[in-house]
Amino acid sequence: MWVHLIDPHMPYKHSVKKDLRSVNEADIRKNPPTIGTTRKEILEGYQEEVSYVDLHVNRLLDVIESKGLFNDAVIVFTSDHGEEFWEHRGIGHGYSHHKEVIEIPLVIVGPDMKNGRRSGVASIVDVVPTIRAMLGMESKGIDLRNTVDHSRIAHAYGNIRLKQEQSARNREIRVIINGDQDIAPPLISAYNIKTDPEETKPFDLTL
Repeated sequence: MWVHLIDPHMPYKHSVKKDLRSVNEADIRKNPPTIGTTRKEILEGYQEEVSYVDLHVNRLLDVIESKGLFNDAVIVFTSDHGEEFWEHRGIGHGYSHHKEVIEIPLVIVGPDMKNGRRSGVASIVDVVPTIRAMLGMESKGIDLRNTVDHSRIAHAYGNIRLKQEQSARNREIRVIINGDQDIAPPLISAYNIKTDPEETKPFDLTL
């Protein structure tokens, strides 16, 4: 069963504030709010949408459990992107490869999946190989039930604007490349995500 919940997007239809029920990301980009409380209200609207989704995900899990299917089921909860709220001077998604957009939740529950948070670098491309392996099917790729090699590098490609941005990260470093290398030298930013988790202090990287 595939369940796609798109609610944590603008407009925030489940917000207690009527204005946020019709808020539009394109309009905010054209006329960005300058008052701190306004930005705070927009973030709160997003959090209200997340809470709404959380409520209904739990309803679904309750039904699965009530039918006696929970212990034998493979359940995956994930997303295709996060949202930026001016952490790097932008809002929304599709315009940045920083952590607030690229880092997503990934929760897998099922037989032979041990409880606990993994320390390795996972990617959304690992979901299908892991599910296939858990179902006893032939699997090519990384099985997240196993320890992910510490040298693993995860990649991401594209954005809304020109589809030129790409990034890669391991356990310590994120590198963001912006620009078409066939046209001009791209802008390369590197961040130590252990000592600079908010990615505000890029350092020089020689390729």
